[in-house]
Amino acid sequence: MTRAHATRRRASRWLATLAAALVAVLAVLSLTEASASTLTVTARKGVLDTSSRCTSTAVTVTPTTSGTQTTGVTVTGLVAADVTRCQGRTATVRLVGAAGQELAVVPGLTVSGSIVASGLALTTADVAAALVDVAGFAVPTTWSVPEVPVAGCYFTDAAGNRVGSCSVTGQDVYGVGVDPASGVRVLDVGIRTSGTPSSSSWRIHFTYRLQSRTVSGQAWSWADAEIISVQNAPDVKVTSTCGSLPWVSITDVNPYRGTWEMKIAENAGAYFAANPGAPRVCVP
Repeated sequence: MTRAHATRRRASRWLATLAAALVAVLAVLSLTEASASTLTVTARKGVLDTSSRCTSTAVTVTPTTSGTQTTGVTVTGLVAADVTRCQGRTATVRLVGAAGQELAVVPGLTVSGSIVASGLALTTADVAAALVDVAGFAVPTTWSVPEVPVAGCYFTDAAGNRVGSCSVTGQDVYGVGVDPASGVRVLDVGIRTSGTPSSSSWRIHFTYRLQSRTVSGQAWSWADAEIISVQNAPDVKVTSTCGSLPWVSITDVNPYRGTWEMKIAENAGAYFAANPGAPRVCVP
């Protein structure tokens, strides 16, 4: 075989190989085009967050207290329009300390004009602030601790000027009865004072914290207790609020009595329900 013939044979083999490669490339391109023509493209819809603020109304959080302890809270301030807009959503109350530490969290509260939470057990003085959010959005919040009454006693003259001096010396428990209509226990107690007015026309004013935790050996609860009568009314008037017990404030006119007797129902709600005509002697 001549050199020229061998060269032609090698060229022929190279061309054949090249042709086969081109055929393979064309086949792949054909398959790719066919696949592309049947490719299914799925467009995933974006998730739309529909949550939004339903209120920016400022609220006030007031503790329910028992002695030095907070046993619950009440959130007030939301109006009817807020309640309507926030229907179906819930509120969360957080109580925090002076360093910002979380002391208590109460979630899942139904939104209303007066949101009440119970079951807490913490020292009221440890709470520096309250935080409220509705449906995850914070609302302006004020922590409002009722002013603690101050025990004391003083006389005033007809013009309201302080005259003379006095002091509360203690209390006497005369006994515990049971109201026949409601079955509620009724405490009969007297508060003693001492002092001398320096005016012929005067009033005595005193505030005192009833000390009894037990009565006749039995536990006594002040949670729903209320003064239901005072001796020598209407001269003697209860000037403290109905829910202030065990604190009580009294104002009296002449003559100076030395002891002020009153009766207290342990469960005022049940007492007044069973005695609908009974007068309320405290300040609403």
